[in-house]
Amino acid sequence: MSAVAQYSKPHVVQSMKFEMQDYTAEMFSCYLGQVLEFDQPMDTRGINGNRVQLELLEVRRPKSAPRPVRFREPFALLFALRSAAPLARGLQRISHADFEPVDWFVARVWVPGRDPNVAYYEAVFG
Repeated sequence: MSAVAQYSKPHVVQSMKFEMQDYTAEMFSCYLGQVLEFDQPMDTRGINGNRVQLELLEVRRPKSAPRPVRFREPFALLFALRSAAPLARGLQRISHADFEPVDWFVARVWVPGRDPNVAYYEAVFG
């Protein structure tokens, strides 16, 4: 991680948070089955969106292929909606104690072989 620990009191370290440039498929494996929260963007009237919950179901990696130096391995995160209302279109800001607040592009997807009554979403990192 590139975040630097900060001290609020002598010898008390505040927790470090993951930054987007440091994301890897491996780091998300420990969040499988957990519900992550996202803040939706403001609407056209400037009203704040709601917070939505997405359960992380899978960490997907493409088949291994050579990649340029200093490029991370691409991966995708598959989520199931656990909130009453679906996600709005656009960027969603992750709101979790382990992550710096940053906008993710999360899109609704159809997943063959999974429950058709569940709303699935995917975030892709490359």
